Amino acid sequence: MADLDHLYDFKGKICDYITEQITQLFNMTPNEYNYPAWLQATMLFREIVVPCNYSPTEELIELAKTLVDACAVHDNKACFYQEKNGRKVNRTVVSVAKEVREINEWIELSLSHIR
Repeated sequence: MADLDHLYDFKGKICDYITEQITQLFNMTPNEYNYPAWLQATMLFREIVVPCNYSPTEELIELAKTLVDACAVHDNKACFYQEKNGRKVNRTVVSVAKEVREINEWIELSLSHIR
């Protein structure tokens, strides 16, 4: 079907673009006021990629694995605080355990379609 060629071409371009943008976010160096890059990239991946119903590219699956691994290094959470008189105050913990679980499920589902 020649008509579907364009559909698949554009789908591939969109997947490549999403992979590229999330990878750039993952590799950026945030300042002390931003969430860590691994945390932002994981949250974006979960919000943008996981809900989609399609066969993803291998690069997208590899990116998902990289994000999950990066989260595991940080125990799936990031801690933020201010220092005041040598003490940590206003401590906040941001967990991405739910996002990591959903990304892992997405990885398994994606790989099952490939096998």
